[in-house]
Amino acid sequence: MSIVALAVASTIAAALAAQAFVTRNAIVPGVSVAGVDVGGLEPAAARARLAAVLGPRLARSIAVDTPVGKVAVTAAEAGISIDLDAAVAKAYATGRLDERLLPYAFSASVAAPMTPPAQPVLPPAIKALVKMSRNASLVFAADGSATVVPGVVGSSFDAREALQAIYTAALSGAPAIRLDVVRTPPAVSDGDARTVAGAAGTLLAAPTHLLLDGRTVATVAARRLAPLLSTASTGGVLALTLDPAGLRTVLAPTFARVARPARDARFATHGHTARTVADRPGRSLDVAGTATAILAGGDTHTAMVAVTETPASFTAADAEALGIHAALFAKPITTQMGSSSAARINNVHLLARILNGHIIKAGETFDFNKVVGERTLARGFQVGQQIENGILVPAVGGGVCQVATTLFDSAFYSGMRISSRINHAFYLSHYPMGMDATVSWGGPELRFTNTLTHAVLIRTSYTDSTLSIQLYGTPEGITVARTISAQSAFTSQRTRRVYDATLPPGKERASGPGEGGFTVTVFRVVRKDGQVIVHDSYRSVYIPEDIIVTYGPKKKKPVVTPPVVLPAA
Repeated sequence: MSIVALAVASTIAAALAAQAFVTRNAIVPGVSVAGVDVGGLEPAAARARLAAVLGPRLARSIAVDTPVGKVAVTAAEAGISIDLDAAVAKAYATGRLDERLLPYAFSASVAAPMTPPAQPVLPPAIKALVKMSRNASLVFAADGSATVVPGVVGSSFDAREALQAIYTAALSGAPAIRLDVVRTPPAVSDGDARTVAGAAGTLLAAPTHLLLDGRTVATVAARRLAPLLSTASTGGVLALTLDPAGLRTVLAPTFARVARPARDARFATHGHTARTVADRPGRSLDVAGTATAILAGGDTHTAMVAVTETPASFTAADAEALGIHAALFAKPITTQMGSSSAARINNVHLLARILNGHIIKAGETFDFNKVVGERTLARGFQVGQQIENGILVPAVGGGVCQVATTLFDSAFYSGMRISSRINHAFYLSHYPMGMDATVSWGGPELRFTNTLTHAVLIRTSYTDSTLSIQLYGTPEGITVARTISAQSAFTSQRTRRVYDATLPPGKERASGPGEGGFTVTVFRVVRKDGQVIVHDSYRSVYIPEDIIVTYGPKKKKPVVTPPVVLPAA
């Protein structure tokens, strides 16, 4: 290489080195951002220049032309800003090698990145041009005739594309842009509405026959359905509907004849056998299902009535699981009513009906007062008599002890464990000695526990002179032997005087000869398959039945009027 060439090369190298040193902290010459020259400027200065030049452009009004109208907007209204830091960083990184090679011929243009709003939302002026689509619909007259209300095609804009177009125009200085709209057809077209109108006309062309269990249960005239028609759109599908409340009213008289409550399984007894009578579910009108069936009937004009079934609370399977199959006694346990008033007989019969069919599950304790409930006039009980303080007094529910005694005897001979039993205050000869029981509300109780391995069904029967109870379950080889002790601890009756204001003055009335009291004990031996499993006893202490003399008020002494003495004439 010649000395001249070497000198030129050295000079160029020195110039390049000097240029590189000068621009080591600045954007290289020839670089611009969105048309703004920032070459040779340090980043901070470049950022300030861009903000000063480009910032005002974002506030400049731009005309926006669309197929549905013209509006004026600014980029600032759209929430758009310039990412100045990104623009400067990009400008600083541009051309650093190229500029060293061609320091006087290099140039580059860098775009200014947009910072869009957090959510791409159209400016209010453009948003006002958006038109929502509207589905075609039907308007029904009272006679069911339908008029189609045409649908409307909607129009909208792609928010991201619109914001980018506004930003680009703002930076470039373009005075106007054009935006295309997105057409949104209605989900329900006019044709869809006409089809539904035709279906309504078909439905109302003839009466609709409603079927249940294979037979016609109602015929509904078209004029009854017409006022109930309307439409609903679901998922873009228009469909006929019937007003549920109105349809329920229309069908109420008919369905009242076919609706039914659920019926629990029960036991039918005959002689020594018991069998399960199957349960039956209840049913009620399913209005929504029936409406769907009517609308789907089309030109057949028939529809199946939809029903909702309610299961029984006690099913045949529940009944079978209890193991109630046969009588536990060879013959029912029967007690005599003795001399009973009509009110007492009424109460015994009412209690028998309450208890009839009651089930005591294995291991369950029967509590007379809880099962029967309080004896009140409101429940149909009448005023009878009960023993109180050794005297028979009027009481609502008199006769309850007849039922308690018969139940106690039944529990006794079935071998169940008896946890609470109290005898009558007096010995009543129409009951077997020591085998009576008394109960009252809030007083003496009768309780026994089903210690058998299966449930027990109480079955009652009665006449005006007797009450009988048979227990049904699964015979388990139970036998019961009863013995009774001799009477002991005798006590004599007394004569007691009791005032009765209802008696005439000076009148007295005696209750009868009375009877002494005594104590007696009944012993029970319970065997299962010949083996003794229970040996217990029941002590009865009977108080004397005193002679009660009731008396009325004392006789009043006659009033003697002194003679009137007239003065002498």
